[in-house]
Amino acid sequence: MFFKKAPRSLYRYGSDGYKNIDGMIDSRGELLIVSPYIDMYYARKLAARARKGRTYVITSSSDGGILDVLGKGGSRLWIAAYTLLSALLLYALALAGIGGAYLLVAAVPAVIGTAKHHRIRSNVYVRVPRRFVHAKMYISGQSAMTGSANLTYSGMHRNVEHMGIIRSAEEIRKLRDQFWELWAAS
Repeated sequence: MFFKKAPRSLYRYGSDGYKNIDGMIDSRGELLIVSPYIDMYYARKLAARARKGRTYVITSSSDGGILDVLGKGGSRLWIAAYTLLSALLLYALALAGIGGAYLLVAAVPAVIGTAKHHRIRSNVYVRVPRRFVHAKMYISGQSAMTGSANLTYSGMHRNVEHMGIIRSAEEIRKLRDQFWELWAAS
């Protein structure tokens, strides 16, 4: 379904293998990821994917910028306070005169859009385990991949990596069980 190559169980990255993981990221529904390293390129892709379904990520990446992009850094309380203060400021400008009223009409959708954007990102759940996790698993729907590629641009586009493509329902179920065991232990 997601895989662009003929049905082979192993794939070597470095050419167009990234299309397999990108297909999983672009799909709807739940996405489970275990990758020790995630770079900003893929963090942004995962954050944008939040509208399509829940994404659960286990990573040893402790880079605050990546965690912020994935949604861990933003608190709902801060977002609510930001939205309320913005609305109060716009209301005060509206009371100041007719020009303020036009500003209010133009700016309210932007404020609401900002709050909506942050709420959408809440569909991305991240855990950074106490112990370093070296496993790489990518599971979406009826497809999964395991192997050596980190969820980084280099890992998916440049490096020569060895990845197993799994389509067996039983094997995917076992990987899901392993994922949730690791999630609970994190």
